[in-house]
Amino acid sequence: MKRIVMLGLALALTLALAVPALSATAKSHRVNATVHAAQVATEGSAGVIAGTLSDATLGKGAIVYKVSGSAASAKVTFVAFSAKGTAKGSGTATITPVAGGSFTFNGSAKATGGTGAFKGITGKLTVTGTEDSSGHITLHATGSVKF
Repeated sequence: MKRIVMLGLALALTLALAVPALSATAKSHRVNATVHAAQVATEGSAGVIAGTLSDATLGKGAIVYKVSGSAASAKVTFVAFSAKGTAKGSGTATITPVAGGSFTFNGSAKATGGTGAFKGITGKLTVTGTEDSSGHITLHATGSVKF
């Protein structure tokens, strides 16, 4: 389940990074976001992860994502929230156990829509991160989005 939580986090972070200011025409925005999260619930076989996100360009907000599947092929859906609007998307990740009960994960995510300033957001992100033995997840998402 921890592997699934990590994957979900990574995807969630990806959406969270897509929170720039409203513009009349779609503009490209670089994302370099950090997410801190933990699993808060289980829905069926999916882990539900929630946390905070921050990015110098996009600002601060919250993210919620669901992770399902296996460690070798986790699937994630996410919604990121900020005062400017919401961004949603999905992705995949690989979760690898590490000594001491922690995990690393690597994956990718796509922003597929949003509200407010992020209406029509699209983009691709690379997500990396760790989950320590206490369940704290730290994710980094980089890439670009348009909105």
